[in-house]
Amino acid sequence: MDFERPAEGSAIWHRERARHFAKKEPALAKTEFEKSMVIEESKLTFNLLIQLLINMGDLRGAQEKLDVSRLSDDRAYQMNPHIAKFATDSGLTV
Repeated sequence: MDFERPAEGSAIWHRERARHFAKKEPALAKTEFEKSMVIEESKLTFNLLIQLLINMGDLRGAQEKLDVSRLSDDRAYQMNPHIAKFATDSGLTV
């Protein structure tokens, strides 16, 4: 089976780039997740962004995203149960 890499500049490309940088360069990862969401809203990307914000200690930023999730009917902003638990365990309101 052939595998095609995501096109540079695509939402998937930015998301995977963010995942690559998440531990060593979280600020860059945040920017890449945000770029990905602008190109194409994605439940996976949204949840990874919240997880990153919590790990960075940006609880205010994470809470803002959680508030978007709570107020939106858009599937792209639904919380994965394990991220919701992580947020709650971090003192945030889901």
